[in-house]
Amino acid sequence: MNWKAYFFFTKGERRGVIALLIVASLFLLIRVLLANKLEDSSVAYAEESSISSINIAENSVVGNAEDRFEDAGNRTFKQSSRPTRKSEKTDEIVEINSADTTTFKKLRGIGSGYARMIVNYREKLGGFYSSKQLLEVYKFPTETYEKIKKQLSVDTTLIKKINVNTATVKELKAHPYISYYQALSIVENRDLAPGMRYNCLYDMVVDEDLREEDILRVAPYFSFK
Repeated sequence: MNWKAYFFFTKGERRGVIALLIVASLFLLIRVLLANKLEDSSVAYAEESSISSINIAENSVVGNAEDRFEDAGNRTFKQSSRPTRKSEKTDEIVEINSADTTTFKKLRGIGSGYARMIVNYREKLGGFYSSKQLLEVYKFPTETYEKIKKQLSVDTTLIKKINVNTATVKELKAHPYISYYQALSIVENRDLAPGMRYNCLYDMVVDEDLREEDILRVAPYFSFK
C-alpha cells in the first residue's frame, strides 16, 4: 500500500487546507474575544447595579434622616412659637384712636377677632370721636361695651380729616358715613362756579341727599381749608 498517495496533496489542495486552517483559527479567536467581552460587560453591569443600589440606599437613609430632622425642627418651631399664656386683662384706660390689637385684647370681652375689626373700622372712619362708635363695629356686643366703656378714652386730635373743598367723589364715598350720591352732591355743588367753596357745614345742606343729621354725623371728619 502506498501511504504517500493518501497524504499527498496537490498545490491547490494545500492552499485550500491552509485557508481552512486560517478560517478556523480566526473563528476560534473571535469566539474567545466575544466571550471575554461579554464577561467584562457582565462584570461591569453587576458593579454598576451594585453601586446604584448602594447610592439609592444611601440617598434613602440620608433623605429619611433629613425629613426627620426637618419635622423635628418644625415641631420645635411650632412649640416655641406658641404663646405661653393668654393676654392678661387690664383695668387701665385705653385710648381707642391709638391702641393696637394687642392693647384692645387686654379689655374684657375683646378677643383677636373684635380687636382686628375695631382697628379696621377705625382706619375706614379716620378715627373715633366717641367711644360709642365701637357699637358700629359688626356684631359688637352692647354688654361688652357697657363693661369696658369707663376704661375708654378718645383723643379726637388723632382724627384724619377730609378737606371737602378738594376731595374727589371717590375719596368722599370711601368714608363709611358718606354714600356715593352724597359724595357726588358735595362735589357737584362745590364745582357749580369757579372758585366756589364750602366755608361751614351748613353750606353743604343744599338738597335732600344731604340732610342736616347726615352732615352733623360726619362733621368731625370734615375740614374746610
